[in-house]
Amino acid sequence: MTIQQFQYILEVHRAGSVSQAAKNLFVGQSSVSLSITNLERELGYPVFIRSKQGVVPTKRGMEVIEHAARICESCRIISAPEQTGCAQIRIASGKFEAGQRAAMRLLRENKGRRDVSFFFEQASQTEQIRKLSLFELDLSLCFVFSSRLHNLESRLRAKGLQWQGLAEFPAAIVLGPKHPLYAKPTVELSMLENDWLIDTANRSMANSPLLNSIITVAPDRVLAIANPDLRNQLLREGLGYCVNAVTPHTPDELRRIPLENHQFKLLAMYNPIRPLRTEVERFLELLRQELAVTEKHT
Repeated sequence: MTIQQFQYILEVHRAGSVSQAAKNLFVGQSSVSLSITNLERELGYPVFIRSKQGVVPTKRGMEVIEHAARICESCRIISAPEQTGCAQIRIASGKFEAGQRAAMRLLRENKGRRDVSFFFEQASQTEQIRKLSLFELDLSLCFVFSSRLHNLESRLRAKGLQWQGLAEFPAAIVLGPKHPLYAKPTVELSMLENDWLIDTANRSMANSPLLNSIITVAPDRVLAIANPDLRNQLLREGLGYCVNAVTPHTPDELRRIPLENHQFKLLAMYNPIRPLRTEVERFLELLRQELAVTEKHT
């Protein structure tokens, strides 16, 4: 197996097809296809499942792709330790306003620079981990519920990723103004047993030990919604409740009832093979400033 084969499978994975990867690499399609076929023959199993819609990595193929990404990144660092040209810095997070404000401050500070391009995107936790392992991100931010922290840390270790804790926010039941329990002086999770749990797209809270230990979450009473704006809209209409972090950017009309001894942790995740650029370190510094200001006003 060769570095070129690894470069080819990485580009095919990113492009989603052999033909598009060949165009991106400025080589013939047959050359890319033959290279991958030879690699698969040497490995003894397929890296990709091919169809008319493109290619999808197999489970073992995804492991090969991640190893290939690490090898190619190491080769890039060795051959070009002094980065030249326009460097791309990519940071991802969920819908987190302190992170967005820090990103805007970083952009303003670097306005007019031609040697660096900044990209900020929203992505799910799973997508962030995937992109970090393939060096498609320099840094990502994610919230994780305290009871699920160990599970996330295990996933990060398995991918060779590192992380650091940035802040903690108390967890809370979130109700909208039209919910029948909105004006109650006290609200317990057990009082919401027959309500809709408005969950994230991967149903992370439905599987949370916190909820499972207090109430039984019926599968037909969970609304898994990926779009946070839609989740908030459903809450405002009183169609259910969610469990979320108490942060200042939560809409004012939503009532938040803190849950004792349960927190959401904000983590910064990165791939240690690629050293954090000074601009990424500066983003973390600006984010900590935003979080410090946030704490003073809560």
